[in-house]
Amino acid sequence: MQEVKIHNYTCYIYGDLNKENIIIQPIDDNDYSLLDKQIQVSNTKDDYALIAIKIENWNDELSPWYMKAVFGKNDFSGNAHILLEFIKDILIKELDIELKKLYICGYSLAALFALYSAYECNIFDGVIAASPSVWFENWDQYIKEKNIQTNHIYLSIGDKEENTKNPIMKTVGDRLRYQYEILDDKCHSILEYNPGNHFVDSEIRIAKGIDWMLNNQ
Repeated sequence: MQEVKIHNYTCYIYGDLNKENIIIQPIDDNDYSLLDKQIQVSNTKDDYALIAIKIENWNDELSPWYMKAVFGKNDFSGNAHILLEFIKDILIKELDIELKKLYICGYSLAALFALYSAYECNIFDGVIAASPSVWFENWDQYIKEKNIQTNHIYLSIGDKEENTKNPIMKTVGDRLRYQYEILDDKCHSILEYNPGNHFVDSEIRIAKGIDWMLNNQ
């Protein structure tokens, strides 16, 4: 693993950037602690390099627009466009990976960011969105009005994620099924169910998504 500072972001590079496939993944501290395992359990780990971007303020940097707090006191600031601009305009040029096959992946709100990125630009060959936060306010309206700009989408969710008392969070299953229905006739996509709630096996779920993506090109 190589740690590099690019612009205002700390990035961790796993593998050789000369490989054809490059995975870009926004991470938090918990994701970072699981990255080694995530890569080791992947059946395609020899076929890609991974660039993990450390996110300091999850609700701020990954949210597509403003939304009041759903849990805790921290609102969602809606600055995902800043991170996407960094990836498009700085990261891929700094690391000289413009001509590679680029994939965006993430878990939870980072997975929503991955989907958002593919609606906002066409630089990604695929999206791996594990347990994406599609409960986000007005996301269903957004995907009605926008066209996805990639050809391969992997979606997954835990089979117990809908079992919550939070009225917003419990919509995640219906919202994700709606997301899949919209994508199904526009690109090659899959919706996979994993055992457990939102907080288990995130690294395994992401690895499964990466494997599906690289095996279905």
